[in-house]
Amino acid sequence: MSDRLFRIKRVYDAAAADDGTRFLIDRLWPRGIARDALALTAWLPAVAPSAGLRRGYHNHAVLWSDFQQRYWSELQAQPDTWQPLLDASAAGPVTLLYASRDAKHNHAIALRAFLGARLRARADTALSSPTCYASIAAEPAVAPLEKGQLETLADFRYQLRRFLRFSEELVHAYGITPQQYQLLLQIKGYPQRDWATVGELAERLQAKHHGVVSLVSRCEKIGLVRRQPSLHDRRCVEVHLSPAGERCLDELARQHWEQLQSLHGNWIRPVPAGAD
Repeated sequence: MSDRLFRIKRVYDAAAADDGTRFLIDRLWPRGIARDALALTAWLPAVAPSAGLRRGYHNHAVLWSDFQQRYWSELQAQPDTWQPLLDASAAGPVTLLYASRDAKHNHAIALRAFLGARLRARADTALSSPTCYASIAAEPAVAPLEKGQLETLADFRYQLRRFLRFSEELVHAYGITPQQYQLLLQIKGYPQRDWATVGELAERLQAKHHGVVSLVSRCEKIGLVRRQPSLHDRRCVEVHLSPAGERCLDELARQHWEQLQSLHGNWIRPVPAGAD
């Protein structure tokens, strides 16, 4: 949702017809651009990171993951600075303009993630309101699912729950939590490499960034993972399994795989009606 509504672009790139409303989100006006030459809806300097946080990050005193966390805390304390961006998104796409040369690690990326979380929270609140349920009830009735479709869904959930129960009991027997096992699995199983960043793990675990930071810290404390600065970008932190984490995951993953294979004959994946 946030990627579709909130786009990010360097302020030096040409404006496009599908940019929607365009906001400059840097604290300082970009060098080399006249104030009357920039196609801009508004300049919001207050939504940028504080001067101290920005200096710490550029001087490599603050790592990328810590920068994001501290920046989000600043934003939470100042809702008036980002509310205009949410309001503008109700009418269509919003483009966040920044001047940094680093396209992978900049405050526009962190701000977009923050705004996306706010939109999801707003949507969850709307769905839980009595007005929402009343509008759903007023919609035209559609044909109910057939008995066979309901049985397929029910059996799928049953088999899934069996597997999850097996997993929960197994990992507890090994002295770790299901969340810790999932972290180890997602690190080692990350596509094309054997490590991941906290941001990538948050996406794979479908968890909040700060929650994954705490989870990594707990696993690091008991010797299952280790963090190290990236060789390609010293501001980016990689999360790796330790030798103890490798051994733990190998034993648990093998038993999970065997259990999954044992369900093969009964595991029915719901298939859309009419599919071959």
